[in-house]
Amino acid sequence: MHAKVGLIAYADRFGADLAGLHGLLNGPLRGLFGGVHVLPFYRPYDGADAGFDPQDHTEVDERLGSWGDISALGGEYQVMADMIVNHVSSGSAPFQDWLARGDARTEIDASLARRVVRALCRLIRFRNEHPAFDGNLTCSGEGPGIVMSWARDDDEAVLRADLADGTAEVTWTENGTRRHAPLAELP
Repeated sequence: MHAKVGLIAYADRFGADLAGLHGLLNGPLRGLFGGVHVLPFYRPYDGADAGFDPQDHTEVDERLGSWGDISALGGEYQVMADMIVNHVSSGSAPFQDWLARGDARTEIDASLARRVVRALCRLIRFRNEHPAFDGNLTCSGEGPGIVMSWARDDDEAVLRADLADGTAEVTWTENGTRRHAPLAELP
């Protein structure tokens, strides 16, 4: 966030809604924050898990505002939002599909078939299995690039990502041998 402090807030608890949060940032809090991490604002923002159980990531809960409000915030501040991929609302389409069809579900299978989801699943599996992730983490970056390195004893894993073009690659040691692969081709 350009070396400025970032605010982390639920819009409803810190401004009543997205426009109110924006008003606080431009009013009493003007100049204090370079960005804002708006905690889940998807429908429903007040679910059983405080918004971390969305029904749909493509919809802003209308009680908080709209994508226009998020865009307005983004016009003045760096905005971060959560994408909750490890669980969903029991009212979500994927969960309802699973209830109705069980193993014959279509919504979940279609989501899992997406290239980006397959790549993230590989990265999560890799992270859970490679010993370097139990070690020390260092991060660096310049412009749209970021480098995250994990090291433990002789084990190392390095993720290089270009946030501008969406590419990412991983370099790691395995049994003393250095290996390299684009994120989408992790073993």
